[in-house]
Amino acid sequence: MGKGKISVKAFIVLTGLLLMLVFGTYNCHIKPPASTVAKTGQTESYRGYDDGYYQKGVEGPDPRFTDNGNGTVADNLTGLMWLKDANCIATCYPECKFVASFPEEPGVVLWNDALDIVTGINDGTYSKCGAGYDDWSLPNVRELHSLIDFRQYKPALPSGHPFVNVQDWNYWSSTTNAHFTDSAWRVGMRNGSVSDVTTHYNYVWPVRGGR
Repeated sequence: MGKGKISVKAFIVLTGLLLMLVFGTYNCHIKPPASTVAKTGQTESYRGYDDGYYQKGVEGPDPRFTDNGNGTVADNLTGLMWLKDANCIATCYPECKFVASFPEEPGVVLWNDALDIVTGINDGTYSKCGAGYDDWSLPNVRELHSLIDFRQYKPALPSGHPFVNVQDWNYWSSTTNAHFTDSAWRVGMRNGSVSDVTTHYNYVWPVRGGR
């Protein structure tokens, strides 16, 4: 090799390093894609750079919900359909063995009973809570939590929502705890909290769609 010359291999390596430097620096200034996660609803900032400051996420549609006039409500953000009566089993079937087992708080049931209630809605046993559909399910924890608006409290649902009989307590999801599979997650309609429990009584709010 002559003096002052550079090998082909060294040239390729140097070129690669130069390109990495140029495009790496360029990419540092490229904004990430817009979030597809819905906004939490919190609009007031209580401390610098908190959720209320950034308000990240997808803006919900207006109106957020549509009352279908048949006992169901469509969520125009998620495409899910919910029963308008958030405690329908207690409203229409107060004599239901699951409901009657805890008369102090009509509608709260154990998790297995919640699953059985939804099955009963689909097979016609509790048809008054089916609105003519037979494909209801107990919502998973993300479906249930998608209803929450963190601007609101008691219940933590978007202002102007059309639901009735929303209970100021926890609702069962169909999602189990991966570590303790005898526990299921629940969502509190008081403030949007999420927790898991085993033997406990919570409310039932069936959903359609999202499958």
